[in-house]
Amino acid sequence: MNPFKFLLTILVGIVINLPECKGYSKEPDSTYSTLYDSILILHKFDREEAFKMLDAVRNQLIKQQDIDAIHQFTYLKAYLHFLDFANDSAAFYLDVLDSEIKKSGIDYNEGNILLLKGMLDTRTYAHESTYLQQAYQYFLNKKDSTQVIRSLNNMAVRLMRDGDYLSAMRILTSARSFFNQEQASSSYILSNIAHTYMVLGLYERALDVCKTSLVYVEEDQSIVELLTISEIYLIQNQTDSAWHYNMLAEKVIEKYPNAYGRSMIYLTQGNILLARLKPEKALVVFDKIEISDSSYYLKFKQLFGKFQAHKYLNDHRKALKLAKETVNFQYDVSRLSVKQNMEVNNWRYVAYDYLNDYENALAAHEAFFGLYRKIYNLSQVSDIIKNDLDRQHQFEMDKARLEKELLQSAVKRNSEKVYYLTVLLILLIIIFMLLIFRYRSRKKMTLLLEEKVKQRTSELTIRNRQLEEYAFINAHQLRAPVARLLGLAHLANHVQDIYELKSFYHRIEQECLSLDKVVGTITKAIDEKIVLSRDALD
Repeated sequence: MNPFKFLLTILVGIVINLPECKGYSKEPDSTYSTLYDSILILHKFDREEAFKMLDAVRNQLIKQQDIDAIHQFTYLKAYLHFLDFANDSAAFYLDVLDSEIKKSGIDYNEGNILLLKGMLDTRTYAHESTYLQQAYQYFLNKKDSTQVIRSLNNMAVRLMRDGDYLSAMRILTSARSFFNQEQASSSYILSNIAHTYMVLGLYERALDVCKTSLVYVEEDQSIVELLTISEIYLIQNQTDSAWHYNMLAEKVIEKYPNAYGRSMIYLTQGNILLARLKPEKALVVFDKIEISDSSYYLKFKQLFGKFQAHKYLNDHRKALKLAKETVNFQYDVSRLSVKQNMEVNNWRYVAYDYLNDYENALAAHEAFFGLYRKIYNLSQVSDIIKNDLDRQHQFEMDKARLEKELLQSAVKRNSEKVYYLTVLLILLIIIFMLLIFRYRSRKKMTLLLEEKVKQRTSELTIRNRQLEEYAFINAHQLRAPVARLLGLAHLANHVQDIYELKSFYHRIEQECLSLDKVVGTITKAIDEKIVLSRDALD
């Protein structure tokens, strides 16, 4: 089983088995929103399974009487039928939704209903529909840019259907003003701008817009852009490029089987093969397309393609048969746009001419040129080109203004950077100078300290030497005379002879003079702060 289906089945089972209590109804949005988105995604891959899941959820919601959610999923059913081009079914479920709203008295998103009704009217060629205008005003008041773009886009489609491409382009240009708010929605507008350019023969512009649109569009919705590019290249007879983009579209349709455009892919593919002069292969492609008779434009395109292929093969019998089918095919003219009517009349003209029915051929030819003149009105084309150039000029002016603002902002930022860098540089210089000053001060202090240390060291050395000399002098040169004096005084105490006492007195006197000399020398050295040398006392 597909893992996506398995996950969705679990989600549906959770909703179906939820207890019917008041507590749950307080926060249903997150669960229902997940289911809503999941069913939309599943519809791209398996239409039947998506409707089964949708019906299961809707039936359970009816049992639970969750009015808001019932409205939401009834709208989803109408929208899915719209995506499947089941117009009658889509209209039926919109009527059901209207009935449910009136019965419950609880309104659903009025804008969504108006928009879907307007889109349905556009597709079914209903006239005098005001739904799109009402939807536009509703979403404009709600400031919902995505839905505003969708409303404007569908209003433009109605005008394009009637051949009024100038008014359509004005609306599309107006819608582009919302792109900055919602980029994802821009693909709708860009696709129709590209289509307008293509119809008016402005192929290069159409190609540029289509390729830009591919940036925003989701993959499953890119078929329109890819086919437009393919058809433009086919018109320009660049069949290789046309085939390349047609194959890209076919890959998308294989990945998303329910995506719109399968018939258009094969019809364009067949026409490319005809342009490459491969009618046999073109017939194979045309024959495998199943188109209902109600799809008038596509049916005409298929019949004409097969007619052209048999004509290239010189199979006149089958070519005549298909030419008759082409001219006899019954269709409702009001269900075709002006552009489609123009192409149908051209195909009928070629078929009538092949059948040698020149009167009807001339009528078809005149009808073709009448519609051609309506679409390719030179004033309309010139106005569109002028508006486009004005828009481009305005874009360039806005771009220049923005660049100027950015440049001014850059200059301002650079000026601020220069200012702050200058301030920073000045601060760095000040800090550097302070560091140098501090370094020099410390160096000067260090030198002064070293000088003081040297001075103190020198003084201490002198003091030490003095102390050493004083110690030596005290121990030897100062102590010696004192010792001798004491010895002579002791001896003099034991002498009786006067003459001998005189001799001792004379020697004592000599020792006193010697002692006085030593003391005087020491005193002088202290006063003059010089180192006293022991040799100076000898």
